[in-house]
Amino acid sequence: MSRRYRKSRRDPGLFEIATTSDCKVSAAMAAVCVLAATVIIPAMFGSSRMLSGLVLAFVPLAWLMAVLFGSISVTRFFQQRPRPIRPRGRANSMNKYASGEMPQEGVNLSFEGR
Repeated sequence: MSRRYRKSRRDPGLFEIATTSDCKVSAAMAAVCVLAATVIIPAMFGSSRMLSGLVLAFVPLAWLMAVLFGSISVTRFFQQRPRPIRPRGRANSMNKYASGEMPQEGVNLSFEGR
């Protein structure tokens, strides 16, 4: 029997959410991973001798996820930042005179003789 749902209808994963959302979403995910690595995981598993081995496995994994989400956040921030508009063409030809370049032929910029 064929599958009932296509793959495109599945729920998006955490990395897909982080890469397609605003940079603040992935920054919040990175902050949660840092909190989990420093406080939550050691508090949950550190008190038991049997489960303390899991701390050694889960804390580096949480730090790795924090670094990944943080890097996604930084790249999304630079992608979403507005870029400065640079004027082009002849509409802004006075910039040549302001920069100190030589004027075009036939253009008299002196104020003598008026």
